[in-house]
Amino acid sequence: MTAALPERVTGSRAELVAGSASLEAAIRKLQGLQYQMLAEAEITVDDSLGGRRVVEVVADEARIRPSDARARLQMAAKVIPRISMQGEPLPPVWPNIAKHVSGGVIGDGHLKVVKDFFHHLPAKTDPVAVEFAEAQLADFAAQFRPDEMEKLAKALLNAINPDGSLDDERDRARKRHFTMHKQGADKMTSGRFCLDPIAAASIEALLAKFARRGMCNPDDTDPTVDHDPTDEQIRTDTRTYGQRCHDAIAMMARNTLCDENIGQHRGLHVSVVITADIKDLDPQGASQPGRTGGGLMIPINDVLALARHARNYLAVFDHGKPISLHEGRARRLATPGQRLMLHASDRGCTFPGCDRGGYYAQVHHSNRDWLDGGLTNIDDETLACDIHHPLAGNKPNQWKTRTRDGVTVWYPPKTVDPQRRPRRNHFHHPERRLEGAL
Repeated sequence: MTAALPERVTGSRAELVAGSASLEAAIRKLQGLQYQMLAEAEITVDDSLGGRRVVEVVADEARIRPSDARARLQMAAKVIPRISMQGEPLPPVWPNIAKHVSGGVIGDGHLKVVKDFFHHLPAKTDPVAVEFAEAQLADFAAQFRPDEMEKLAKALLNAINPDGSLDDERDRARKRHFTMHKQGADKMTSGRFCLDPIAAASIEALLAKFARRGMCNPDDTDPTVDHDPTDEQIRTDTRTYGQRCHDAIAMMARNTLCDENIGQHRGLHVSVVITADIKDLDPQGASQPGRTGGGLMIPINDVLALARHARNYLAVFDHGKPISLHEGRARRLATPGQRLMLHASDRGCTFPGCDRGGYYAQVHHSNRDWLDGGLTNIDDETLACDIHHPLAGNKPNQWKTRTRDGVTVWYPPKTVDPQRRPRRNHFHHPERRLEGAL
């Protein structure tokens, strides 16, 4: 039963503000309860999720981003009591912070400050200092707003680690990363990185040569790569240093992809896989962008530019449907041609709600498992990522799959849905949802 909200909340300003503060405390207590539920879900062992990870089910059920669900699970691991490998109860990693979370005293803003503090604290810090810092942060959080607490936390970090050094190998290993963000509406992709000394030194040496003015300039008819640029190329190069670095890295990546010794990935030579309709390949007309095996959208002009440097494969379509490629029982693994066709038709993992592109997926015998007499035919195959492929099978706690007319449906086990209603993944094909598909 759902209670209807009143049309208007009345009272004096002081009463309304006090009521809002009370609601904030209640919301924080509910958040503490949610952390407890999430922590319990992580350690509880049963088949009620059909083999799926807690993080993806939380994201689906609560309709939040997987990154947000992951962040909540990580926070729950810090503020909820734990169980040791021997089954003994252990206090939370942040015991004083945990008390304030369960009491509704602090919220997301305070927890972000705490998380950032420990992220920057060197791993070699004395355990006694770590305990002191956690207790001090809890005291700050109970008295101050997050913006005020942030300043105090920085002062505390400077007191514990005055030189700010991260000279411990574990700290460098913990901080290293290279992250590409989601592609924007303008088809550009931003990101963040933090390089360890060896990676930074290697890239520094390469950019010293290839990011020089006049080098790797895409505006040149014949970009200079393997020799010094001419005076004219240097004079007419108007790119910023950041743009020159971008073009140098793009050149190095393209040359690596052209290397015959780079090897294979899931049965294909490591290369950029792009699917585009032949009617869209006229750069002068209205066209839909191509799509890479990882899900990036590539404007047709860029598709044609990439094709000049690439091994070319052709996926043939008949009125929008892929022509079947049949191997029957002659082989178990999909052929390169079949995998390319699946890149074009499935675009990525077909498990409901999964956003992983074809680069990160295996070929799954969808209508009948190979061990049960399945056929290696294009209309009996689908893409499933490394996480969801093991969930498919004929056991009671597994998901069944069926592919018809190029569309794969997944039937959950009865522990997830007693009626085993079919589910589809619309992530890679939003146009089907717009057309009112199941």
